[in-house]
Amino acid sequence: MNGLTWDSVHETIHRDIKCLEDGGFVAIEYKQEVVDAVFPYAQVARVGNHYWCEISSNTFLPGDRWPLHGDILRAAGWNPPDDDCPNWSSDWTNPNAATAAVIHGLRYGRACTNPGVMEWHTATSTRQVGLVHRFRALFRRKPRLSAW
Repeated sequence: MNGLTWDSVHETIHRDIKCLEDGGFVAIEYKQEVVDAVFPYAQVARVGNHYWCEISSNTFLPGDRWPLHGDILRAAGWNPPDDDCPNWSSDWTNPNAATAAVIHGLRYGRACTNPGVMEWHTATSTRQVGLVHRFRALFRRKPRLSAW
């Protein structure tokens, strides 16, 4: 996807996120080529009336290749990885907030500087059903519902 701007990425991903049905998700990848390393990624899953968001942590993404600015993520409402979730996570009650949080988190928290290499897709799957149940359990344990 070349020729993209951050505004066009935000607008298009937002369109996909606001159309999600319960159990659906948008997977977002920063596909800049790096030798011997995976790339930053995020996911937004619709769980009931909430949008559960995750951004790759250094558990799965080498910090020496991809800077992690935890202070920026925390200031934007992200929770650091813990025993319940190995990635940075946040939950939102509207698609505008979820979209803004994920784009901001990738762009500034994971230092993804080129919108032209962003790729995303929307999906639901039987494998995802297990994740949705995990997300629902997290909502029951940590009801941190935010608005952007």
